[in-house]
Parts: sequence; C-alpha cells; structure tokens
Amino acid sequence: MRLLYCFFFVLLTGWSYSQGHTAVDSLLTVLPKQPDTTRTLTYAELCWEVAQTNPVQARQYGQAGLTLSRKIGSARGEFENLQQIGICYGRQANYAQALSYFLKALPIAESLPDKTRLATVLRSIGGIYNTQQAYTKSIPVLTRSLRLINRQTNQADKTGTLSLLGEAHLHLKQYPTGMSLLKQSMTIARTQHQDYDYALALSFYAWGLQAQGQFAESIVYDQQCLKVMRTQQYDYGIANTLNRLASSHYRLGKLQEAEQFGLQALTTAHQVGNWNEVKNIEKNLFRIYTAADNDAKATRHFSAFEAAQDSVFGQQRSQAIAEVETRYQIRLKDQQIAGLNQKSQLQQYLLGAGVLGGVLLLVVLGLLYNRYQLRDKEKRAIEQQRETEHELNQTQQEKLHLELDLKHRELASGALFAYQKNEMLGDLKTQVDELMIEPDKPQRQKLKAIQKFIQSNLHFDEDWNAFRLHFEQVHPRFFEKLQSNFPDLTPNELKLCAYTRINLSNKEIARLLNVNSSSVEMARYRMKKKVGLEGQTTITDFIQTV
Repeated sequence: MRLLYCFFFVLLTGWSYSQGHTAVDSLLTVLPKQPDTTRTLTYAELCWEVAQTNPVQARQYGQAGLTLSRKIGSARGEFENLQQIGICYGRQANYAQALSYFLKALPIAESLPDKTRLATVLRSIGGIYNTQQAYTKSIPVLTRSLRLINRQTNQADKTGTLSLLGEAHLHLKQYPTGMSLLKQSMTIARTQHQDYDYALALSFYAWGLQAQGQFAESIVYDQQCLKVMRTQQYDYGIANTLNRLASSHYRLGKLQEAEQFGLQALTTAHQVGNWNEVKNIEKNLFRIYTAADNDAKATRHFSAFEAAQDSVFGQQRSQAIAEVETRYQIRLKDQQIAGLNQKSQLQQYLLGAGVLGGVLLLVVLGLLYNRYQLRDKEKRAIEQQRETEHELNQTQQEKLHLELDLKHRELASGALFAYQKNEMLGDLKTQVDELMIEPDKPQRQKLKAIQKFIQSNLHFDEDWNAFRLHFEQVHPRFFEKLQSNFPDLTPNELKLCAYTRINLSNKEIARLLNVNSSSVEMARYRMKKKVGLEGQTTITDFIQTV
C-alpha cells in the first residue's frame, strides 16, 4: 500500500491556497511589487505550483520564502513554506526529508490561532509515519488531527485523515476499527463529491478485505475504485488497483482473469514510469504463470522482475546522491555570494576613508578607527571562513555517511533478494520434483530441462561469496580482524556479524540464516560471551566498532 502515497500525497497533506492552478509567470510578475508578508505566501504558492515539473526550483522558492519569513518574523509565512517544501519532498517519495520539514512546521502551527493548519500538518506527519510502517506512532497523531477537524464546521477535511487512520489500524490487524473508519471516509467523500478522497478510501478498504482473505468482496470495491480512477485519470492509482485485482483473482484460482488484469496493470505502470509498481506487477505475473504451468512466461517475467528491482534501487541511489549534491551546491553558492558582498563593502569603506584625508587630525583619528574596524572585520572574516570550512566538511561527511548507508542498503537488498530468489526457485523445484513421479517420456524430458535450469540458478554458496566480496569492499579486513581476535567464531556467527554490521533486523537475519528470530537472539547472547563483553555493552554496539 505504500505505493499509493506518492500519488495521493498532495491530497493527504492538504493546501490552504485557493489558486491551485495560478500561472507561475503571473506570480513572478506580482512578486516584486508585494509587501514582505504577502511575498512569503507567494513564495510558498510558487513552491506548490512548480513542485511537479521542477522540484529543485520549487524547493528554492520555498527556501526563499522561509528565509524572508524568518527575517520579518512571519509565523504564518514560515509555516506555509515549511509545509510546501515537505509536500515537495513527499511528491518525490523522499519521506524522510518530508517528515523533517513537517516536524519543523508543527510547533509553529501549535502557536497559530487557526487550528486548521495544525490539523493539516498532523495529518501530513501521520501519513509519513504510515509510509515508514510506524503505525503505533501514526495513530495518536492522526487521532489528534481528527479531533481538531471535528471542531470545525467543514467536515470535508475529515476524509483523508479517516482513510489514513483506517489504514494504520488495518496494518495492526485491528480490522473492525480500520474498516469502520474507511466506511466513514467513503460516505463523506461520496456525499461531498471528493473523488480523490473517495478513490483513496475505496482502495484502502479493498486492501483491507484482501488482507482478511475476502477476495471476492475485495474485487467488488477495487472495481468501484478503478471506475473512479479512470474517470479522473489517476494513472498511478490505476496501476496499483489493477495489480491488486490480479492478485485477488489469482487467490481465487481465476488465472485467466488474473493474467488480464496483471498485463493491464503492467502496461499502465510502464506508461507513467512507475518502476516500483512495475517490479511488484512482474512478481505477481511470475506467480500467476507459475500456477498456470506456463514456464516460459514465468521465466520471462521473473527476469523482468529482477531487472525492475535493480532499476528501482538505482533510481533511489541516484536520487539520494543528487539531493546531497544539490544541497552542497546551494550552500557553496550562498557562501560565494556572501564573500563578494563582503569584498564590495570593504572597497566602499576605504573610498570613504580617502575623502576624509583633508584634515590631518581627522585622518589620524579615522585611520585609528579604521584599523580597529579592519581588525575586527578580519577576525570575523577568519571566524566566518572557519565556519564555512566546518559546514563544507560537515556536508562532505553527510555525503560520505549517505554513501555508506546506501552501500549498506545495497548489501542488504542484495542479500535479501538472493535469499528470496533461492527460496522461490527452491519451491518451484519441489513442485517440479513432485511432477516427475509418473510423467510420460516427453513430459519427463521437459521437466528435467526445467530442473536443470532451476539448479543452475540456485547458488547459496556463490550468493554468500558474492555478498562477502562486496561487503569487504565496504568494510576492509572486517572478517580478518574478527577471526584474528576470536578464532573460535563459527561461519554462521561470522555471517551474523556481517548482517548486524549493515543494520539488518533480527527478522531479516533470521530469514537469511534460515532460523527463527529467537535463535538469532540466542546466537547474539552466545557471541557476547565468546568475545568477552560485560555490562550494558551489546554485541551490536561491539560489531559497529570493528
């Protein structure tokens, strides 16, 4: 369900301006003529207008409005620009950055008399928590947003909050509460003719039915959702809904209908460039064709799934690096401008001192004064230069930390994907082995060919060796240090150390080691004894220092 957030993000965060489609040229024309208080709001509106087509420019407008708002002390201007920059990041699915701006906007909204803005930013924060699967955090935040909205006369704002709150309860398997909240959202949205809200509530409701195994009922609501989305041309949501319809038909054993919906979903996702959705659809089609015994198509869609997964990870990595580079360039540009302004001010000051050269006493006094001022300026310039160098070093450190984090995620993604691939192929091999019991001769030859293909792609040891090779490029001599200091560590304990070093959870490590989570905890306890740790120091803290 996380894929829906990028499409519905603007709806969930809300927007307080009435000119949703005002031309950017018109706003830029009136901007220089406006008083500062109005300009802060115009910058926020410009941020909104260009966020979809030019997100970097949109954030620059938002930052300009933020700087001006803080300069003149406009709390409303500061809130609106923080909110719009957060929305801009949310539209790009950069939810961590979006959350940081919404959290900065929260205390400002608390101080404003109009609590509509407070309800809006709380809903935004709750939506982000849902994308991070932090449902125990999102529920109290969204519940507070809902209480604030209930005090208002306009109940139309309730639908987005109700849908998010319902979705959070569904993920916590609190199905009656979640479904009831979504029913309320659908009723209000349908009455108020809010097509975005109605489609979102229908989509969450259909997913809730599917999660409870009510696949036939889920299909009914998904078909209603699909009708609304097609009428309003919500292409991102269409691809997601079609894929869910394919999954429900597959669960009901209706493989032909499942194939049709899956192929429609794949075409739509390709048209809008939604590669994350393409990845999920390809995986779904692989399962459908495997169940239909169409090995050729199953193999083709599995290969497409692998390619789409690589493409999604590459896009996420490029986006994160580009974001760091953009922040670095903006800081560098601001520092260069500040340096030029300082140089210009110094030249003007020296020119003024020359004019006073007619009177000796005044010249002497002026020179003494100038000397004092110049020393003070030089001192401040040196301090400013040190601060600048510190900020640049800090930015470089952020970039290095981000690259290390990306490499960790790449290692984790590769390890989990290798496990997922081997597990899927292992299941498929078991099914083929069962079919080999009493087949006729031509069929036996085909099944042997499939067995050979599966066996050639099962590389448990090779997958670990490839992971270890990439891991040691990121953390040189990691295994050498461990084996040198603690030679009695077993191969599985070395694997546990590596997976812990890249911050995998117990659940993920358990999947990779083919054990349960409690076994991972016990292994951590035994390792703590082996390496001689005492007190409050955990094995995780120790491994991070190796």
